[in-house]
Amino acid sequence: MAMRLLLAGLLALAPPAVAMAQAASPPAVAAPVDPARLAIARRLAAALMPPGSFRTMMGAAMDQVAQQSLNSAFDLPVKSFMGAAGLPADAAAKLPPTTVRELMRVVDPAFEERTRRMLPVLTGGMVEFVSAEEPNFREGYAEAMARRFDAGQLLAIEAFFKTPTGAAYAASMLTLQTDPAFVARSQAMIPRMMQAMPAIMAKVTAATADLPKPRKFDDLTEAERAELARLLGLPELPAKKGPTT
Repeated sequence: MAMRLLLAGLLALAPPAVAMAQAASPPAVAAPVDPARLAIARRLAAALMPPGSFRTMMGAAMDQVAQQSLNSAFDLPVKSFMGAAGLPADAAAKLPPTTVRELMRVVDPAFEERTRRMLPVLTGGMVEFVSAEEPNFREGYAEAMARRFDAGQLLAIEAFFKTPTGAAYAASMLTLQTDPAFVARSQAMIPRMMQAMPAIMAKVTAATADLPKPRKFDDLTEAERAELARLLGLPELPAKKGPTT
């Protein structure tokens, strides 16, 4: 539970990482990019995302922002998202105003210290990963711009970037997302997101209601177990668990 809340907060505050995660599945093959337009678009992408931009944007105060987001999530009442676990709304409303923090202190008394130590490692790892992927992200942005705008439009954008106002905008486009006004609204979104989860999960349940229930490991037939072992490169799978007494 704690990890899910943490990731929700971090992802809400790291748009480049989200964009790359969303691109994890193989995209459809795009049409070739006109080389002349791509050359212009690469200059624009370099102005919008100069080397080191992601490190600056994500590293400046990410630990603090992540901790604030997590604190906000931990202070939510448990009943605000129990609907996502299948509890009817009327039953959830009758639950006491116990917070996630109070619950976690019982389940894992060391969770706050664990979180304090975990956050710098997690956020630092994210910063390093996203920074290493910055050239790929920049190239993808250039290709997207080259497809979206014709040569005349790209040159007009470049001319704007060469003006004082355009240069100021290009230099601050990414870091605008670290502005306190943007960050505050991102953090405020987390409680609303958790409140929206029961309705979202209800729609997920409805959309999959006609499908067979997921099977457990012991539900597999011998043929299916043999096929699974083959796919995993194992001589055989562990024996099924016997009935408990």
